[in-house]
Amino acid sequence: MIPEVLTALGFGVVAVCGWRKKKYVLKCREKVEEYFGVYRQRSTTEYDLKEKDVIYKLYTIDDPDTPKCARTSEPGKLYGGDIDVTKPIKMIIHGWNGNPDSYFPKTIRKAYLTACDFNVIIADWSTESHVMYNRDRRFVKELGAIIARFIDRLQDETKFDMDKLHIIGHSLGAHVCGVVGLNTRLPVGRITGLDPANPMFSVDDDDRLCAASAKFVDVIHTCGRALGMYAPLGHADFYPNHGTPRQPGCGLSAGKHSHERAVDYFAESIMNPDAFIAIKGTKWHEYKRRRSSGTGESTPMGESVSHSSRGKYWLKTAKTAPFGLGPRS
Repeated sequence: MIPEVLTALGFGVVAVCGWRKKKYVLKCREKVEEYFGVYRQRSTTEYDLKEKDVIYKLYTIDDPDTPKCARTSEPGKLYGGDIDVTKPIKMIIHGWNGNPDSYFPKTIRKAYLTACDFNVIIADWSTESHVMYNRDRRFVKELGAIIARFIDRLQDETKFDMDKLHIIGHSLGAHVCGVVGLNTRLPVGRITGLDPANPMFSVDDDDRLCAASAKFVDVIHTCGRALGMYAPLGHADFYPNHGTPRQPGCGLSAGKHSHERAVDYFAESIMNPDAFIAIKGTKWHEYKRRRSSGTGESTPMGESVSHSSRGKYWLKTAKTAPFGLGPRS
């Protein structure tokens, strides 16, 4: 979660970009099928983040509040070999200033374990997330590579189906998800980016969320051109209420609340698969025309999105929960 201070500064934090040692080339512009296996982010020892700094907390429907913990730096089988991989795995990656009990991971975890019988794993890197934003921005590559190694090890031990792996990240965590998907030995089934962070990120960076990160990448934009990126980043990009602040119902703290609205919408979609029906179009006015005429390709936004969806999708929401308007979206 990126606090209002960045808004107040007009994103002056971008001026700190002098840490970059090279200009990255956006390899995500290549065809996805040609990309996988050709390029990998490389782990380095340039920064202080280590394997032991990330704890993988497993929550299940049988014990939704008390997790089993694992580290890749520890010997023996992950979770003592006690994980039922016949169930889908939902991995949640928090962002800057986050932890397993902060708003995003807690909200999504509770939604999943209320509605579904899944394995929910939170990648907890909170020991390093409470520092200056520009420092955590530098951790994205290393953190993504570390989490990818955990996934590879779990897959080696359990042979779980990677198509059943769905990784969800908010803000800076959404870009970490992207790097994870570029590093795993086998392709990730799905990645969902919830308002991927904008400060200190560019479409010209290669350590960000992109369509090559998983077999299917969907993105929900709610604070675009401000705390969140507005450019399309996945196979299917959703723009509720234009995808910009302020989102309906967000008051004076429009940036912060609009940034978190992506979390609210996605959590609601887990509980109600048909809450958010989006219509495909290149621009908002095209959505309005197609909505009024009852034409145009549509798909649910959120958990139940069609994996064949491609392009930009638009919709409206309510000001207060429940936010979904269903067919009236």
